[in-house]
Amino acid sequence: MAKRFYDTNYFSDPFILSLKSNEKLLYFYFITICDHAGVFEINEILGNFHLNCKNYSEQVKNFIKTHPDKIKRLNINTCILMNFCKRQYPKGVNSAVMQIKGAMAILEKWNIEIINKETFTLRVKNTYKEL
Repeated sequence: MAKRFYDTNYFSDPFILSLKSNEKLLYFYFITICDHAGVFEINEILGNFHLNCKNYSEQVKNFIKTHPDKIKRLNINTCILMNFCKRQYPKGVNSAVMQIKGAMAILEKWNIEIINKETFTLRVKNTYKEL
């Protein structure tokens, strides 16, 4: 099981402050279910169960449309949190932390470019476009 560290100023972040209550919960849920590179699978059954809702996939879709700079869809069932690595690894890719090497391998697998190694800023080259 992955351990996550949360910034004590998380709920003071201007982006988080701008979210509606259900969006705050959804975004926090994304952070808890993603891998160490910020990638997660959309699982309708688990999402509905964990969030006590009936339309998890629709909520994810709406969140992506509303906040396209925060989350990108990689394929029909996979997304990435664009700021996850930046927050999780504040020293950038040059740190000796082993998880960073694993995260970089995941990003490479998905053809995601690291455009700033100090801040772990990412660019998704091929986002999934829904029909």
